[in-house]
Amino acid sequence: MGDPTWITTGPERPVPDRRFRWVAATDPVNEPALDRLEQQLAAFYAGNLDYFTLENGDFTNWTEARGPFGRIVSLTAGRRVLEVGCGLAGILRNPGVRAAGYTGCDFPADLMAENARRFPDARFVPLEVPRRLPFADAAFDLVFSVFVLEHVVFPHRFLDECLRVCAPGGLVIVLCPDFLGRGLSSSQRFGFSPGTGREKLRRGRILDALVTGYDVRIRLKRHAARLRDAAGDGPGFMINLAPRLFSDPFQIDVDAVHQTYGPEIGAWLRRGADLIGTDPETAGYCRENGLLFVEARKRA
Repeated sequence: MGDPTWITTGPERPVPDRRFRWVAATDPVNEPALDRLEQQLAAFYAGNLDYFTLENGDFTNWTEARGPFGRIVSLTAGRRVLEVGCGLAGILRNPGVRAAGYTGCDFPADLMAENARRFPDARFVPLEVPRRLPFADAAFDLVFSVFVLEHVVFPHRFLDECLRVCAPGGLVIVLCPDFLGRGLSSSQRFGFSPGTGREKLRRGRILDALVTGYDVRIRLKRHAARLRDAAGDGPGFMINLAPRLFSDPFQIDVDAVHQTYGPEIGAWLRRGADLIGTDPETAGYCRENGLLFVEARKRA
């Protein structure tokens, strides 16, 4: 049970699969391996400013602000706002967002200092401890993260922290890819070497290409379905212990270790908040783009 190559969906129900080194973040038996991964990722984010460039790390269009982005922008007015994992703080490029009410936090201290120079009316705080937000309880009226949760090793603790720093009656919003729900994974190695099946065929790696195709089209889909079924017995928050970030050439989201799943996120937030229904525009945008948008109001 302590072997991290076993998928643990609960203390009594291991699901073996040697191709996918995914473990449940909520199971204490996996904590030592997850601690190591968390520290590796924190060091990567703190030491790689190139990761946060517009070309690499900004997947949003805050100036156009459609769908979930427009929803978040509309909620900032008159609120104390915290963006967790703010990166370049692109939301502040939207004319409808006041910098004076905004706080952003992320790992690189140099990036936070640069953000502060670009947006002097806003507040930026570097993160030092991955699982603890450096803010007082109930300090904000709106706490949101955009394309962050999929990179978090202990998602349930991240959500707890978002709720902790949110004031009663305030809002917590999470926007992220729908990985487990759609049977996808961007951090998982498929086959025996980097690259797509077609790339491997062009290189003459026939067996590798065949295994890659099987992994993507069959093995991953079946595995995701089993884990979705198991999530009905309680959130597991599945984490890939062997992300391609540390073995393959860098591509977008090779560090997305959390196999995000909407029902798990919603179930966890409901422990301290009430979920808010998604408006049709946001829901449609998320369906078209394979995203999850979860909004919750913290209970008093």
